[in-house]
Amino acid sequence: MLTGVLLAQIAACKKPAEIKLMYVGAKDGLNVREQPAPTGKLLKTIPFGDMVRVFEEKGEPITIDKITGKWTRIECRSLGSVSCNGWVFGGFLAEHRNAAMDAAVSSRAEARKLAEAPACHEKCDSELDRQKETCAKDKAECERTSDYCAGSHLSCPFDAEDEAKKCHEGCD
Repeated sequence: MLTGVLLAQIAACKKPAEIKLMYVGAKDGLNVREQPAPTGKLLKTIPFGDMVRVFEEKGEPITIDKITGKWTRIECRSLGSVSCNGWVFGGFLAEHRNAAMDAAVSSRAEARKLAEAPACHEKCDSELDRQKETCAKDKAECERTSDYCAGSHLSCPFDAEDEAKKCHEGCD
């Protein structure tokens, strides 16, 4: 009896859906729509080469710009969080990322890094100022309460400079 119950429970369990990842193959980007139709409300355009998670395909195959595919429900991510859910024309998705896609993604990442560099450097400088201020306060407290101050109080400003240098290197 117990074996029969266990087998029934195992049979009732559904296999988790397989995650299918694909890449935007349209050079001008891929439009994400609210509904699976060319007239569906445009939600976002995903750049060439970006990865998307595919959930399902819907309807009969259609042809757009001499490419045949189905409407495909996807999720796209930006910096680790979901940035869109919707429908795209699946004919413009690719199973594998090619060299042109890699170059486009790298170029966008480099441009984003360059755009963010001034704010990054400013953050490094601000953190250095904060650490130096903390060093000075700690040293003053040590000198106020002790006849002998050494160790980390002496190396603190140099350690802060080293950390700032590493921070600035990360910005470039």
